[in-house]
Amino acid sequence: MSFGRLIAIDHLRPHLTPSAPAGSLLVPYGTTKSLLLRFDSDTTKLALPLDALQKGAFVGINVAGRHEPALVLEEWTLRVDPESAYNAFGGSPEPGEVFVTTNMTGFVGSLDRFTAYVTTDGRLVSEPDWGSDQFIGFRRWSVGYQEEDRWIDLLPAQDLAG
Repeated sequence: MSFGRLIAIDHLRPHLTPSAPAGSLLVPYGTTKSLLLRFDSDTTKLALPLDALQKGAFVGINVAGRHEPALVLEEWTLRVDPESAYNAFGGSPEPGEVFVTTNMTGFVGSLDRFTAYVTTDGRLVSEPDWGSDQFIGFRRWSVGYQEEDRWIDLLPAQDLAG
């Protein structure tokens, strides 16, 4: 299966999967079928598959023992559709959605059958502050990076607003 995107080679770095920096993206290559966000918990190295069209999307996986080569993208951006925003009081965060709080941004995922909050800098955090003006979720988003004067979409808009 082809990734379907061309990435400037100077944006990529080779790593073994567990040695990829937390907060970086693992680009599909070899056995990696989905764009993955590398993150850490207190005890292990994990990754969150980000593509809603792939099996196991948004379910954290342990990558500590997966010593396979990875293509790593460290500079990337999460973009959201403001029209898909909701407040925590108006709807519960679901795996596959993204969030912003007063001090972090991230993805809602699942880990060991529990809701997990994974920051874009690669940390697993407890539930964000649910204050009425402290947490906003988004159901439509995309991931990419800026290359000179153009935006490169790595993951076309994920629309979980259905």
